Amino acid sequence: YGMMATNVSIHYCAAKAGIAQMTKALALDWARFNINVNCIVPGQIATELTRRQQDDEAHRKFLDFKIPFKRFGQPEELVGPALLLASQASDYMTGAIVVVDGGYSIW
Repeated sequence: YGMMATNVSIHYCAAKAGIAQMTKALALDWARFNINVNCIVPGQIATELTRRQQDDEAHRKFLDFKIPFKRFGQPEELVGPALLLASQASDYMTGAIVVVDGGYSIW
């Protein structure tokens, strides 16, 4: 929801988009101190927060259509991007919005 709008969760979308813009603004401001600011935007991750969606057959069918990998992501699938951003491999990255959503935002 940080990258795409929905009329179901307007407040949630606004908050997520705000985080993305705050990331970019902080990246601009803190680059002079050689501080990187990036964020990870997870898609549908199988957690307690998404339990209702996971259990809803209609929602799962919708996601099968929208997500090329046809499944919810697993929390551990966010580890790789987090390790990248925490490592020296990302020293020249700042203001990046790293989307980990199984391809949902391709549409």
